[in-house]
Formats: sequence, structure tokens, C-alpha cells
Amino acid sequence: MRENCNDIHIPISPELGGRVEAALGEVRRLHRHRMLRRAGTVLGSFVAVMGALLGLAVVNPAMASQVPLVGEWLGGLFYESNYESKTGSAGAFLETYSSALEDVGVTAATESQEWGVTFHQGYTDGNMVLLSLSLTGPQEELEQYAFVTLDGYGQSSLASINGEPASIQGVNTFEKREGSWSTTMAVAVPESQQGAETLEVAVTLQGLEGQAAEASADSVPIPGSFSASFTLTVDHSNDFSFVSQAEDNRAKVLAVRGTPTQTVVSVEIPFWGYRNFGALEEDGVKGTARLVLADGTQMAVEPRRSQELGGYDYQAAKAQSCDLYFDGLPAGVSQATLEFFWQKVGTEQEEVLASFTLDLENQTVLPAGTQGVEKGSTQYSLLETGDMGWEENGFVVKDLWFSQAGTYSGQMYFYVPEDYLRGDLQVEVCNAQGEVLFSTQAYGEDGKPNPDWRIWEAMKIANVAQPLHIYRITQRVAGEVISVGEMVTITISDASTGETLFTDTRALVAATP
Repeated sequence: MRENCNDIHIPISPELGGRVEAALGEVRRLHRHRMLRRAGTVLGSFVAVMGALLGLAVVNPAMASQVPLVGEWLGGLFYESNYESKTGSAGAFLETYSSALEDVGVTAATESQEWGVTFHQGYTDGNMVLLSLSLTGPQEELEQYAFVTLDGYGQSSLASINGEPASIQGVNTFEKREGSWSTTMAVAVPESQQGAETLEVAVTLQGLEGQAAEASADSVPIPGSFSASFTLTVDHSNDFSFVSQAEDNRAKVLAVRGTPTQTVVSVEIPFWGYRNFGALEEDGVKGTARLVLADGTQMAVEPRRSQELGGYDYQAAKAQSCDLYFDGLPAGVSQATLEFFWQKVGTEQEEVLASFTLDLENQTVLPAGTQGVEKGSTQYSLLETGDMGWEENGFVVKDLWFSQAGTYSGQMYFYVPEDYLRGDLQVEVCNAQGEVLFSTQAYGEDGKPNPDWRIWEAMKIANVAQPLHIYRITQRVAGEVISVGEMVTITISDASTGETLFTDTRALVAATP
């Protein structure tokens, strides 16, 4: 949702043209020093929010009428982190909800004689508190700054709710907007207070720093701390929740709930493989989640809240059940698409692995029926390469591999004794639940050799009592992808007599690339 800030045309009523043009002028000004903010390691969120909102207006004029003008946007600017490709977190669309914000109008107490902070409006859904605030100070000093930050985006500041310590999720940079240095902040409601009907909020901001327009300039500390307290009423009028049993490509959506500050989707997701063939854990696994609105707006999953509150592990090489956290949806949105996708490291190419339509109006979830997607692209090994492993009746399994190469398949290498070199052997591989992953026989019903079985006869080696012959079996695997850590049992038997010749049970480990 990136737009050219020098060529934006928004279909909106003519009488508002002057205010829109003034707002766009502010966006252009911020766009010009976007690179400055990056270079100074202080990333404001205003441009990213407006890029998404202006794109929303361009694509969908009907929805544009619900989106406030730039100069009025106070409560929804907060971003937990600033990525241009996402629309934000913790209430970016809050002001699309009419009359959601409460007036606070509290000036913070401070020992500073020159600087002041005023809290203007607030909102809470019982999970998060969102606040708009402004900064005042000596005009000659403010004119030297491009923006004003708080140490660690507010992590050194303090907050409490109903007397209990509360975590400040972040404070955006103060920037001059329509003559006022304004910003927003978010505070997480402690779990013990999430059932309260009213919240007594206390905030102390400290560690303010002015950032000059030159990227090389040092920040200038702003003296004083700023403390305020006020009460907010919890809003549940826009809450929604429903359950589901939808499944697509082995991913399941179990429940959906949301408020203006968050959308939470409870899911079961399989292990689709590592993002890199080399099985690098730091690159994560396939299946990153996002919400896509009807106009194409993409809302990225919030990794920190999904991990801390929802139990999500982006590196998990196994199936997992978790809650995925996204920003709250704009008011009036009746449908959104949940996609699990992957993008190969170092490329722009994407592939959607599973997709669901979240129908808020009818409270249903419809799977897309994703076809032709990869089940996994990383190989796994039952035994470390070269390990002789367990021996029984002269049989030894050297390796068991599961890999993606056109089709999802399993490959098994095992040593076979001389007596069974041409015997009618049968191999069966089962998972921990006893379900057959694949079963194959050396000869078909017509007595012909199975082309999926390939043998390398051993060469005569001096001082070796019996040469080792190796069979390689390749078999397509249908059904579940086998995850690292799962216990797998291999059974080799005599197909003509049914006698079990070899059994070995081991856990799968990631193979060395």
C-alpha cells in the first residue's frame, strides 16, 4: 500500500478539498525526511499510517468517508514497530469508529518550568489503553527539532492501571502536525484488570529527547518528567467473537475475536518446512500470517504479542496451536482474508500455503481450498549420516529422508544381508500413532522388480567377512508432513512369509544440508 506522495488523488467531497490539501502537504513534508529518521535510528510511524490510509481512500472511496482527515488523526497513530509494508498495530484504525475516543484533557504535572505534556483523548477495550497527547515548550528550541522521541519508545517511562504496574507498549515520536507537537502511545492492561469496567490510568513520561534535522546531530535531552492520571470507561460495543472448524492445507482456524485495537485468530498450523532449504532456524519456518482486506490492504501479524500472549513460535519445526495477534480492523469491514504464505529468503517471490475468508457479518470462516502447494521443502534424516545404527538379522537402516522434490516423498537407505539380497522384502514406515506413512514391496504381484527399489551390490572388500549391500527405496508420501522430533518406526519383513526381520524406532532430526 505505498503511494506516490506527490501524485495522490482522493475522491472526496469538494468542500473538504482545502483541508485535504493541507493534510497532504504535511504528508509530503514527512515523506521528505523519512530517510533522515531511518538514519537517526528513530522511526516515526506517521508516514506509514498515512500511506496505508491514503491508499485505502484511493482504492475504496466508500471506505474513505469513514477514515478521518490527517489533521484529526490522534488516537490511531501508534505502531509497535515501523514497517512500511504493514498498516500498524494497536489501533491504527481506531478513529474509524465513531465516538470511540473519550476526552481526557489532563495536563501532566512536571517540575519543568518550560516544557509540558497534555493528554487529550483515550480509548480502552479492556486489553489495551490508547492515548493521544501533545508537547509544548520553548518555540525557539522546538524549531530546531524534526521530532521529539522518548527513550526506548517509552520503555523507561512508567504506567499503572487500577494501581497495578502496566507495560508501556510504545510511545510514538512527537511531530509537528497542524501547529501542535502531537503523538500517541499504548499501554497494555494487566491481565488481572482485564475484566474491570473502568480503568484508573496513571502515566509518567521521562527521557524525552529532541532530534535535530541533521542526521549527524546529537539528540538534545529535554528536562523533566511528566505525570498524569485519569479514568477511562471500557468499551465492549465493538467486540466480536465466533468459533470455527475450517481447514485448508492442514491449517485450521478454531476461533476469531476482535476489538478496535486487536484481531486475534486461534489456529492450528502444520510445519510446512523451513524457509531456507538449509534448515536455518534463524530464518524461521514457512507460513507467515497476514490479514488482507478487500481493497488489498495488508495487516502483518504482530510477532511480539503473538509470541508472548499467543504462544506462537515462528521457528517451530513442528505443528503448533497458538493465537495470532493483528491490529484491529477498520469499522465497517465485514470480511478479511487470513493468509499463510512464505517468501524465499533473498527473493520477492511469494506462495500462499493456506487461505481463509473471515466473514465477520455471518460469523463464519470459509477455507480457500488451496491446491498445489508444497508440503515441505526441507529434508530430515532418521539417523545421522554414516551412523550404522541398530542391527538386527543383518539389516541396518542407514538413513530415512523426507523431502520435497516435485512431490513430497520419503527415501530409505538400508543395508541388506547376502541371504536377502534378492528376497521379496517389504518395508513399512509408521508414525508415532501407528499410522502408515508409506509401505512398499521389492517385487510386484507380477513378480517383476519394483522400480522404486534400487540396489547397490557391495564390492568384495579385504578382511570384511560379508560385504554390505545397500537398498534405496523412494516412495511418495501422502497425508501429513512428518516433523522434526516425531518418532518413526521402520519395519522390514519377508513378504512371502510375513516374518518380521527388523524393527527400529527413532526420532527424526534435521538433516545436515
